[in-house]
Amino acid sequence: MMHKIIVIIFLIALVIGILQLIAFWKIYKKAGKGGWEAIVPFYCNWVLVEIAELNWWWFLAFFAPLITSFIGLSWLGYLVYFFATFTVYYN
Repeated sequence: MMHKIIVIIFLIALVIGILQLIAFWKIYKKAGKGGWEAIVPFYCNWVLVEIAELNWWWFLAFFAPLITSFIGLSWLGYLVYFFATFTVYYN
């Protein structure tokens, strides 16, 4: 029984991931970028910041949880990450 639940959860996550990839591909194409740029790790965030026409340091805000985890303030990092993600997607 537990195996079936795990398989179902995996399939749902796979479908959501594929839909997200398709959505990002279309966003990048509409912004005049290559759709392939949506699937390259880290570079896709850089391109999103360029599309939003924000300063380069917004790209660094995506790494706030990693940076703040070293000093024990990971909650602050996630707060910065949430704000940065919202701002970039909104713009």
